[in-house]
Amino acid sequence: YYDTVIGINSINGNTLFSMDFGEANDYQTRSWTACAGHGEYTLTASDERGDGWHGGTISVLDLDTGVQIVSAAAPAADSYNVSFNVPYEALVCQGQEHLLTAEVAAADRAEEIWWAVVPQSSLADPYANNLVVSASEVRTAPVANINTTVTLCVGDGSYYLVMGDTVGDGWHGASMTLRLAAA
Repeated sequence: YYDTVIGINSINGNTLFSMDFGEANDYQTRSWTACAGHGEYTLTASDERGDGWHGGTISVLDLDTGVQIVSAAAPAADSYNVSFNVPYEALVCQGQEHLLTAEVAAADRAEEIWWAVVPQSSLADPYANNLVVSASEVRTAPVANINTTVTLCVGDGSYYLVMGDTVGDGWHGASMTLRLAAA
């Protein structure tokens, strides 16, 4: 492990977790916890010497269910990448929050579209050109793939769905479906 770096990145490139083993001793088991919503992720592992992990393994588990989501046994190259999906059931909302699933089917120019689920209290006027949004309350996700599913936990209350296009020429046939799980 002494020359290994691992990381988990969301499909839009945000780093969820990263760890450099540095000068760790051999034959050690290490574990880390990170919260991840439903969606696509990439597990990356690199070995700066290029001689592999010498029998090492890595696994990603859902701590709520104990289900192993992805596992890699002894990668032998200087880098290893595997995509995996955190299943819908893996996200558990706490307290008075409810599970909201957003499915976006983007056709052409998916990189231009964006959306946010915003608490009603965060907007001065949802139809004005100058939206006033409290960044700490915005639940948002970029749409980088042709089909994207994102799950969010939202509290009781009223929300606006704010949608946009960075170029201003529309969503080019894209569609969005929101589903709120029963409480």
